[in-house]
Amino acid sequence: MNFLRRSFLPVYASPDVTDLDTHSMIIGGSATYLNPYEVWPTCATCAHHLVPLVQLNVSSKSTPDAFRALIPSPVPDGGTHATLVQLFVCPQHDCYDTSATHSTDTRSWVVRIASVPAPLVPPSGAQIDAAIARIKDGTGTGFLRARIVATWTAGKEETLHCELQWGQDDSDAFYAEHAPEPGLKLLGNSVRGEYFCSDDECPKEGRHEHPKDDPLGIMATLGNT
Repeated sequence: MNFLRRSFLPVYASPDVTDLDTHSMIIGGSATYLNPYEVWPTCATCAHHLVPLVQLNVSSKSTPDAFRALIPSPVPDGGTHATLVQLFVCPQHDCYDTSATHSTDTRSWVVRIASVPAPLVPPSGAQIDAAIARIKDGTGTGFLRARIVATWTAGKEETLHCELQWGQDDSDAFYAEHAPEPGLKLLGNSVRGEYFCSDDECPKEGRHEHPKDDPLGIMATLGNT
């Protein structure tokens, strides 16, 4: 028995492209795509404004059909609205680290499927400006560097990571051909065991620290996206 799942690997736009527009996904940045009646999301644990980490345009034709099929009733491309999968996280280290690397009751992120006005233009106004200013001037990570995933290329069919193969016996040759790719991707299978907790007893010193040049910033603790 195998658990093969096709993965899709990111194809990044040039660094000077910072708007989601009709591309598939934006990582980081300060652009937060909301409805006109919505307020900037805040952390349910510490009340700090959240920062956008991932905003994936399900309506975009650049997003793989295999992923789009998993989202209930996405808005078709070219309409007056677009369907986004959005992940907002708290930029406060003490808040987010605890939530990401321990079993706690903290609620330092928001994941949602939203229908927002298209073309995709970040909202403006006094409330938005105040939220952006607070994040830029406050403590924590602030906004992460924006990166645009223009589209995705089909990767290989991936089997379960070796640490998850309880009762499954892939041959060495089969696993070498289908081992899951690390890093950012859609679908496929996750890589496990790269990062541990942030406890003092962590057996891999430094592996739980956030690489300063990692565009995924604080999400690096999770090891695989």
